Amino acid sequence: MTLRHLNIFISVCENKSTVAAAEKLHIAQPSISFAIKEIESHYGIKLFDRISRKLILTEEGKVFLYQAREIINKVNQLESSLKDCDLTKKIKLGCSTTIAIFLLPEILKRFETSNSKVKIELIVRDSNTLADLVLKNDIDIALIETPVNKKDIIYTSFYCDSLLLFLSKDNPLSNKNNIKLLDIENNTLILREKHSAVRKLIDSILIANNIKIDEVWDSTSTQAIISLVEQNLGITILPSLWANNLKNNTYLIAKEIEDISLKRAYMIIHHKNKYISPTLKELIDICKANYSQ
Repeated sequence: MTLRHLNIFISVCENKSTVAAAEKLHIAQPSISFAIKEIESHYGIKLFDRISRKLILTEEGKVFLYQAREIINKVNQLESSLKDCDLTKKIKLGCSTTIAIFLLPEILKRFETSNSKVKIELIVRDSNTLADLVLKNDIDIALIETPVNKKDIIYTSFYCDSLLLFLSKDNPLSNKNNIKLLDIENNTLILREKHSAVRKLIDSILIANNIKIDEVWDSTSTQAIISLVEQNLGITILPSLWANNLKNNTYLIAKEIEDISLKRAYMIIHHKNKYISPTLKELIDICKANYSQ
């Protein structure tokens, strides 16, 4: 006995014939009749008397109709409650700093138009920390800049960018047309902290290409790095998203490092066993639709 049987029986009662019920439900008429017979056989009752080619509910049929409607109503209430729960729930969203600054505002603006009751709890951390939070189910999903080598995580690319060299206009390299990786050797490099996604990528590139940097300064603040570079105290490598933000800056210039590829993909991550609710799926879809390239 299934909800399908109950819905078929209720439709037959409301439409007063199996033919009309079949048309209403878009089901073949023999299937309607067979479902009614299955109910009667299962409970050992007769639901209808067939008098003058009309279906007349028996006393058992009347009882069954009342209970069937009660069950269907309860199921509908359950579905409605679950939908309301999903609409008013809280999403714990992890995000890296760069994504939080440049991409997330537009994502959340679009999401909020149809999900005004959903509360977003935002956690801004580095990619590795966010992956650990996903694995512990402390956050629902995360938007990260660099894939991390973690089992049980699903990765979906949603944006591609590249890294650019940022330097003061007073730096001699600012006048060089074709900058190579080797050109940065004699400069102080001012970078994000060692566990950040950008820093890990830059360090790996420098090591792989045997580039020796005289001095490296660390900072947890990108804005502090920019201020130091403005004063020509060093150079930095940042996501290209910062270039548009700094286009009116009269002290800085952004250049490509032409002999290496600094492209990278931003990822949406979640635990492989995470239930993706309709609301959460909508947020993921907005990320992909807004910025997929």
